[in-house]
Amino acid sequence: MASQYKRLQENFQRQITQLTGESNTLQADIEARNKRLDELKRERTNTIQEKDNVIAGLKSSITQMSNKFLDMLMETLAKIKARIDSASTEFDKTNESSLKKKLEEFTAVSYTHLR
Repeated sequence: MASQYKRLQENFQRQITQLTGESNTLQADIEARNKRLDELKRERTNTIQEKDNVIAGLKSSITQMSNKFLDMLMETLAKIKARIDSASTEFDKTNESSLKKKLEEFTAVSYTHLR
């Protein structure tokens, strides 16, 4: 009985040792995987931050280019307006007397036909 008890105790001891070893191995594996998970989370956070910085830079560039384009359009519009005003003034100056004369002639002709 004592020898049977001793064998059972040795078997249990072996099983305890084996299971403890497996438990330690699995625990180490869990810790390694948790460390890798933390690394991946940090990498992902850094990548997201880098992408956000790139996006912010591109948005800033787009805003600057839009403002420059708006300035160019406003300059062009001002130049076109100045040219139109200039042409209109010149047209008025050069044609004012001839238009008045034609109007007077038309009025005189119309007046004589109406009598």
